[in-house]
Amino acid sequence: MRRIAMGAAAASFAAAGCGPDPPAGAGPAPPRACFRDVTAESGLAFRHVNGASGRRHFVETNGSGAAWLDFDGDGDLDLYLVQGTELPGFVATAPLRCALLRNDGVGRAAGGRFVDVTESAGVGGNGCHGMAAAAADFDGDGRTDLYVTCFGPNVLYRNRGDGTFEDVTARAGTADGDRYHSSCAWGDFDGDGDLDLYVVGYVDYRVDDGKVCGDVARGEAWRTYCHPDMYAGIDDAVYRNDGDGRFTDVTAQAGPAGRGGKGLGVCCADFDGDGDLDLFVANDSDANFLWRNDGGMRFTEVASAWGVDFNGEGRTQSCMGAAFGDVDADLDFDLFTVNLSNEYNTLWLLEGGQYRDRSYASGLAAPSMPHVGFGVVLADFDNDGDLDVAVANGHVLDNAELVLAGTTWRQPASLYWNEGGGRFRLAPAAEAGSCFDEPRVGRGLAAADFDDDGDLDLLFTGNGEEARLLRNEIGSTRAWIGFDLTGTASNRDAIGAEVRVHSRGRVVMRAVRGAESYLSSHDLRVLVGLDGDPGPVDAEIRWPGGRRQELRGLPVRRYHLVEEPR
Repeated sequence: MRRIAMGAAAASFAAAGCGPDPPAGAGPAPPRACFRDVTAESGLAFRHVNGASGRRHFVETNGSGAAWLDFDGDGDLDLYLVQGTELPGFVATAPLRCALLRNDGVGRAAGGRFVDVTESAGVGGNGCHGMAAAAADFDGDGRTDLYVTCFGPNVLYRNRGDGTFEDVTARAGTADGDRYHSSCAWGDFDGDGDLDLYVVGYVDYRVDDGKVCGDVARGEAWRTYCHPDMYAGIDDAVYRNDGDGRFTDVTAQAGPAGRGGKGLGVCCADFDGDGDLDLFVANDSDANFLWRNDGGMRFTEVASAWGVDFNGEGRTQSCMGAAFGDVDADLDFDLFTVNLSNEYNTLWLLEGGQYRDRSYASGLAAPSMPHVGFGVVLADFDNDGDLDVAVANGHVLDNAELVLAGTTWRQPASLYWNEGGGRFRLAPAAEAGSCFDEPRVGRGLAAADFDDDGDLDLLFTGNGEEARLLRNEIGSTRAWIGFDLTGTASNRDAIGAEVRVHSRGRVVMRAVRGAESYLSSHDLRVLVGLDGDPGPVDAEIRWPGGRRQELRGLPVRRYHLVEEPR
């Protein structure tokens, strides 16, 4: 990994374009595809099993996610993929387990591959039907740990630092019972310097509930997965890190107790700018939650007051994935959710202390109407300084073509270019990559610079399908700068830190993101696209808790290791 610690000599690089210039008189060059499928050549071989047997168990259709993490501390990003399990009526032909894939130089050296180390690491799962994964150093020992949510008790793995993990769920007290969990997120919600845990609850469902949905009078082919309205929502859970390897369930005092909500996605940011980490929960057919952090592990639900409980038409939506990001470059956190077909994906811009639904004006709404969105990433894929959008699509009904008009079960993913001024353009497959023309049952979506070349790549998971790894082919042709932050007074992973880079008269803001999207966890490093700026550039880091650090004359096209001042 190309990194430079603070204080090293500065260097500058000439800006590069997004492909070779065409010969004189030849006209414009054809667009260069942004993403290339490198799943096979990287050695990534993982197929999700959803346990489907035709009985349409509700839990079959929603999983599962993935997490990027450097579990072995060698400086490159490894990958964890969450697996399903056997459900009544389904018999697996081989043992089902989650997968930990070690990165042995993938994308950077000839022959670099992902190597499956699940068995030796001890993270294959506890036999639950897996949903989400979130990676972070919860105990501050410098090693990345892993939390996995399930349809059933969740699992917390502590990284021993020798290539293996220990299941510490019982001691930590974070199993959260025999419930239907979805996404989860690490964050220092009480500001004491260690990472607490927010776990999203979905619905009160059991595989033996006896519910049968769809027009079964016409035959079994017309049987469908039940709508979430058939079930009661269950509460989210909040766990305070006590600093000794144990957590305390503070849900009752924190706010979510008794709220239900049918949550699927979660994301964190300091949306009100008061120095602590807030939360948004994307709810499925219920009003969304926006939890304002009031300190002391107490939250106030303010979605209605801030305008994100319903969309701009005053309707609830079947929200799946969610992400915060500064979409319009005004140095605050906008919000984007992806939803069921015919509901449109929703962009809320933060304007004058209120979120406004700008979905149609932005160009993000209309192209999304035929699709069911799950995973979502706001990231600057072409490194021009603006946040673009990627969405994993796939219907919840495996017989959608039969029971619904005008839609399909498998759907292509979507890539939208940010053209500035709050406007987006759907990229055709010729620009996005042929993989964006391939119908899949998309679910999780996690971003990472897995090959350390200065642009963000994408990992897609599929329900009952293979995971796909897409390498970014164009971002690193433009200038960029990266930050690998280590907290001292704040949490070691610096989750919630904001980085502001001054480049050619503009300021670009990015944040250290924990888990977001849908059931997934991103690269914790911050990567900022600089377009044609050859550098050096200045930056300001706003650490969790409010401490500010200014950095001057930073060389570009490299990652900078930055430790919070003591």
